[in-house]
Amino acid sequence: MAAFAAGQTRARLAKVAEQSAKCLAKPDADGVHDLRVAIRRLVQALDLFASLFPDGSAKKVRRRLTRVRRSAAGTRDRDVAIDILQGMNDRRAARSAQRLSRERADELAKLSRQLKRWERKQPWRKWSAQLGLDAQEQSQ
Repeated sequence: MAAFAAGQTRARLAKVAEQSAKCLAKPDADGVHDLRVAIRRLVQALDLFASLFPDGSAKKVRRRLTRVRRSAAGTRDRDVAIDILQGMNDRRAARSAQRLSRERADELAKLSRQLKRWERKQPWRKWSAQLGLDAQEQSQ
């Protein structure tokens, strides 16, 4: 079971790294959504397999993901709202969509700063070691 958990978590960690780079390169609605999904799936694996990782390590990694997940959520929520408002044929809806677009830009700026930091520091390598995934890979 430990080997399975390590493999699943390792794959999800790699997906977060991949989606982070993609979202940084192309921060459109789909890119932000894919990043959120990747983070959510990694968090689910951390929660599900927490007892198989070294004490407290899953919680520490989950905590590190929270800030980026919140910024991505703020951006994505505005994407959804803008999409709905643009489907309406109303002047007030158009003004609201413009306001939300400005807010999205602010949220995206925060998210981009965080993703640039991730690209520079590549925390997934540290997280992999903290979770003991490197040792699991070597023992297989």
